Amino acid sequence: MTASTTSTDPTTDHRASAMAAAPLLAVAVVVNLVILGIASLADAALTVDNAGTLMSVGIVEVTAASLLPLSLAIVAWVVLAPRVALVRRAWTPAIIVVTLASLGGLLGASDLTTGVALGTMHLVVGSLAAFGLPARVSR
Repeated sequence: MTASTTSTDPTTDHRASAMAAAPLLAVAVVVNLVILGIASLADAALTVDNAGTLMSVGIVEVTAASLLPLSLAIVAWVVLAPRVALVRRAWTPAIIVVTLASLGGLLGASDLTTGVALGTMHLVVGSLAAFGLPARVSR
């Protein structure tokens, strides 16, 4: 009689983990669009100086800036965390450092209200990546 072994398909595991993290993307977009709306109501200029060129911050930019980094974090966590213990241990501190470093880019905001709004958006995405992602996927 042979022993039965069960193997899990890594693709299925990755897909299930990514699906568990998908609601975080919606949370990031909704919260950041609410922050954009509040900033707009507060008469923020919603422009950023990018090497001498004024770039406006709108719905498309906020949505993309919410989805892209968090999507990359989800992929990195889903692929690496199950295999590399160091990733699981260093994830939250590393994401916190990257998030705080990203706040330096807000010095180009046209006004204080825009800077505060954009900084808050960075903190939303960073906190979801640092705390929400491991909690959501590691269930």
